[in-house]
Amino acid sequence: MKKGLRQGSTPLYEQVVRGIKNLIDERGLSSGDRIPNEEELCELFGVSRITVRKAVSLLTSEGVLEKRQGKGTFVGTPGVITETSGISGFYESCRKKGMKASAKVIHVKMVRASRMDFEELGTGKAGEVLETLRVRLADNVPVMLEKNHFSPAYSYLMECDLEGSLYNLLRGYGAEPKSAEHEISMKLPDALTAKRLNVPENSPLIFLREVIYDQKGRPLHNSEQWIRGDIFTFRV
Repeated sequence: MKKGLRQGSTPLYEQVVRGIKNLIDERGLSSGDRIPNEEELCELFGVSRITVRKAVSLLTSEGVLEKRQGKGTFVGTPGVITETSGISGFYESCRKKGMKASAKVIHVKMVRASRMDFEELGTGKAGEVLETLRVRLADNVPVMLEKNHFSPAYSYLMECDLEGSLYNLLRGYGAEPKSAEHEISMKLPDALTAKRLNVPENSPLIFLREVIYDQKGRPLHNSEQWIRGDIFTFRV
C-alpha cells in the first residue's frame, strides 16, 4: 500500500526518511531486522530510486539503518553519541538517545598513585588515589569499561552509590565538571576487558584517556575508558 507523499516545501527524501522511520515503528522492527529493498520502497512511497537512496543514505549516517554488502539494508544498532568538544556525561548522552544508562561497579578503592596521577592530579609522589572501576551500560548492554582516578580529597565517594551518574553525584558536593583534555586511540582488549564488555578479544576498542577539570580549572579526575565503537559514537 502506497504511503502517498505530499507535494510541498518539504523535500521528498525527507518525507521518505520519516516514512521509513514510521515503517520501522508500525511493523515493530528492531535492531538487525531487514527493511524492504530499494524497489519495494520506491513502490511503497511512489518515488524514484534516487530519492530512496538519498533517504537511506541519511538514515545510515545517523545509525538508524545499516547496509550489509550483498544482503540488504537492516535496522541499525542504537548508538550512544557523545561530544568530544566539551563535557557530556554518559547518562546525558544516553538520555539524548532515549536509552537507559546504568553502571555496574567492579570496585572503589585506594591505590598507589602513578607518576601520571602525580602530574595530572597533583597527588604526592608516594601517595594514593581513589580508583573507581565500572562497566557502563546502555539499555543493559555493556558499552564501556571506565577507570577513574581521583585525589584523596574525593575519598567520600567510597561511601556513595556509584551505580548512577557520577557527575550528578559530584555536583551535589559542589564539583562541576567543566572542561577536559582528550586522547583517543584504538586498542585490543585483554581477556578480562573483552569478557566484561562481551566482545571478542580480537575486537578493537576505542581507548579514551581524559583529564577532567572542575569549574575553577582544577583537576577533578583522570580517566581511562575502553569503549565499544559499534555502539558508542564520538562527534567532534
